[in-house]
Amino acid sequence: MNFLESVGLLAILIVVYVGYLSQNKVRLPSRLEGALILLVLFAAYMIIANTWSAAVSFFSPSSTNTPTPTSTNTPTPTSTPSCLLWSKVTPSMEGQTVCVHGVIKEYKEKVGNFYFNFYFGTNEQFYLVSNNLSSIPLKGSCMSSTGRVQLTAENIPFMEITSFQFC
Repeated sequence: MNFLESVGLLAILIVVYVGYLSQNKVRLPSRLEGALILLVLFAAYMIIANTWSAAVSFFSPSSTNTPTPTSTNTPTPTSTPSCLLWSKVTPSMEGQTVCVHGVIKEYKEKVGNFYFNFYFGTNEQFYLVSNNLSSIPLKGSCMSSTGRVQLTAENIPFMEITSFQFC
């Protein structure tokens, strides 16, 4: 849950609590009432601003590359001497630029930030991240790409990519 979702949830809880109090004829001090109203208005503003920002960036013509899902009939990775199988990437490879290949088990789209995570194994294993692809490989597709190995806060290796090839 991100900050805006937390603020929105808090605002909803406050509105429900104030509604409960008013139903039971309990009156809050006017200063507290005013502060709660300001908090609810601020939360509503943040939610609307975030939604508007996401909508504007989503429909913005600044990028002409619209991702479109693509499928392939080759779900088995072909071995390339210079390209590693995804499971061979380790945290000790941080900072190295490598070519990686594998079959996509799952991908997740993060619409608010407009990026994709491509997983070859579980969420706790190596994955690829991209926000700049002209097409999106589907689950079961074999893909390869080159990039610099980075680590998450949880020490999970990943690579940011701008292009890929089907293998």
